[in-house]
Amino acid sequence: MYTNFEIVCKKQEKSQFYYGQHKPIFFLKNKLIFTIGPHWKVFCIAMSILLLISILMNVNIYKKCRKKAIKIIMEQQEGANEPLSEEIADNEVSILSSQFTLFFFFLTVSLLQHFTYLWVFLKNPGIVYKPEYNPATSRRASITRMCSICKAFKNSQRCHCMYCEICIEQYSHHCPWIGKCVGINNHTSFQYLKFFTALYFLVGIFVLCWKI
Repeated sequence: MYTNFEIVCKKQEKSQFYYGQHKPIFFLKNKLIFTIGPHWKVFCIAMSILLLISILMNVNIYKKCRKKAIKIIMEQQEGANEPLSEEIADNEVSILSSQFTLFFFFLTVSLLQHFTYLWVFLKNPGIVYKPEYNPATSRRASITRMCSICKAFKNSQRCHCMYCEICIEQYSHHCPWIGKCVGINNHTSFQYLKFFTALYFLVGIFVLCWKI
């Protein structure tokens, strides 16, 4: 049904395609990979806040680890003549180990969350490509179903987004936090983003509540 449309697209130059409010920034083998959506400012604000939280939290945990390590060394030096009991020494080392484990775990979760967030922000959600509207393409309306707004070829799984001003393949919803829609190309990544974001805040709350 869409064979003719695909053939037309392949014959068109990339500059002749309509991307709505999306700004294409990277192509791979004439395929659009990365775009910037209309709500990129919301993403920039949210990402800046998350990065600030990550830096402050990781620095705080690291300082506690360093303070604990210095304390253990000082106690060992002061008690050179009277060594610490094995039970106390094991307890101190266990606490220090748990602190470093928490530090590396939160650092890993932070990096995964930020990377996934950036990936979903950049990933092309599944824009339905079309040549610029002209009489030649308008005559195809009698043969193929077209979007009444952006004139892109449509089927039951494609939906027009009023914010992006373009049709999206397997449209789910428009998310301002990622600056664009959730569609066929970024739906799985969006699920990972929700998981890592939830884990990120859960670990962050745990760090704040656990007085180490």
